[in-house]
Amino acid sequence: MSGNLGIYSELELKAAKDLIRELVRALRGVRLYSEDHPTLEGMVTNLRKRWEAATAAGPLALRLTEGAVLLEDVPVYRGSSLGDVLPGQLYDHGVVGLIFKRGLEPEEARRLIEALAREPDDEGVDYALLLWEADLNHVQVLLDAEETEDEEFDSPEAFARRVASFGDESDPPMKPEFDEARRALRAQLDPPELDPELFQFTEREREALEPLLANDGYRRTLRHALRVLHAMAYEQLDPEEGITVEHVTGLLVERLAGTGDLPGLSELLERSEEMCQGQGPIRQHFAEYTLATAREHPVVTAALDGLERVQRIEAPDLALCLARLGPEAALPFAQWLGRTKHAETAREAMRVMGPEAERVLVELYASAETENRGQLRPALIDLGTHDALAAIADESPQLEETTRLEIVRLGERSTDPRVRRAVTRGLRDPSPRVRLASIKATRRSDAAAVAEFLREQLAAATLDRRPPEESRQLFEMLGRIGDGDVAMVLASQCRTRGLAARFKKPTPFQEACLVALRRMRAPDAKRVVDELADKAPSAFRELLEDGFDSLG
Repeated sequence: MSGNLGIYSELELKAAKDLIRELVRALRGVRLYSEDHPTLEGMVTNLRKRWEAATAAGPLALRLTEGAVLLEDVPVYRGSSLGDVLPGQLYDHGVVGLIFKRGLEPEEARRLIEALAREPDDEGVDYALLLWEADLNHVQVLLDAEETEDEEFDSPEAFARRVASFGDESDPPMKPEFDEARRALRAQLDPPELDPELFQFTEREREALEPLLANDGYRRTLRHALRVLHAMAYEQLDPEEGITVEHVTGLLVERLAGTGDLPGLSELLERSEEMCQGQGPIRQHFAEYTLATAREHPVVTAALDGLERVQRIEAPDLALCLARLGPEAALPFAQWLGRTKHAETAREAMRVMGPEAERVLVELYASAETENRGQLRPALIDLGTHDALAAIADESPQLEETTRLEIVRLGERSTDPRVRRAVTRGLRDPSPRVRLASIKATRRSDAAAVAEFLREQLAAATLDRRPPEESRQLFEMLGRIGDGDVAMVLASQCRTRGLAARFKKPTPFQEACLVALRRMRAPDAKRVVDELADKAPSAFRELLEDGFDSLG
């Protein structure tokens, strides 16, 4: 980047040169060809293409001198003679600057060319008036008087550009050569005779600044402007100066957040945190003010909504920014998570927010006003904590299979009663995968619910019709978690009556029940097993004594 360029890049400089050359070519062409000539139509098309390229990153501010067109201090075009319309005649007629904005329309381009193509010798030609009468929505004309006014602090756009013109990204504004410029800026910020209240931004001024700062291509300018303002905190500021710089800092923080510039916002937060540790009340005050502004709910919301204009974001960048924003970001983040197109990345990054994010997500999910539960639910699954799972556990029968499966798998380590109900409910799930996961996740604390499940299945005569592998794992689980209630249900399937029954051999289903009974370790289950053994046929007793597993 050129040392004479502040907010503009070398690419923007080249695009500006191409644009002015194309404009001069079109001015010559309109004098040579008739209005409907195809060559002239092609020139208008080429001009609009150059215009879009030069303004892609934001408005292009050109300064006019008697012999040159300048982008900041770098010439983009030099007139061949002082009689040329651009720049000599325009400058003589009081036009000292042109700001080109993106979106030049075909008819507007024609009106611009026709206004500038008038011969300077024609009677009554006033280029400033011609440009005004051309009704150019995407061209701002700066006259002598306007240039003088822009140097004062009644133009937020001029101030933002002035602040951002100190150095560049690789040339921090703390260097000694910027001392004089900063002193001049402070003098503009606070004329000693004026009331500090005059430095408040009006609604009109905010609207004027909005299109300049909201442009995605203007992020670099915003970052650098905030670096400059923070650098000023190292110097002695009068109270009135401090009030003014504070207001501007707050405005630029909001605008930076609104662009969705995660690295820029992280840089700002990191620098502010470091400044908080430094010496000097002014420096610390500015740092604390910056952090407080960046962490306000509307600002965080604007930063997150700004990400919707970005095609792709990286989870580490988002996580770093969230960590620096702190707990205050939890609520706007949870609300954004319910509507963002970056949901997967957001879920990956949210873990840095800790318990506060979980608490807010759970409360938001439970809210009757929440319409986007489907997008919040995966975030609760990703957290996998007791409270997160409990928030969705009661809904599990209505959820899709993969979600029911995750609830059961993660619920294995949960002690929350709602999650335990979801786990045992999975024993009845229509999906074999969910049933197997539920069998593995069931614990001894679930024994009462398992006993109820067994009674239902036996009454419906469906327990012995399950797939062999599922049946084997089910009975292994019953032996592992069985208590007195479970033992009594299984024992009821193995009791025999009458003399002939004393010689009966157990069915495969009864064998599975006996093996499960034999494996139970709970004292109340052993009492049931002992009572059954006293009255059972010898074939039943043998299975109870040696634990032979006929299903293995």
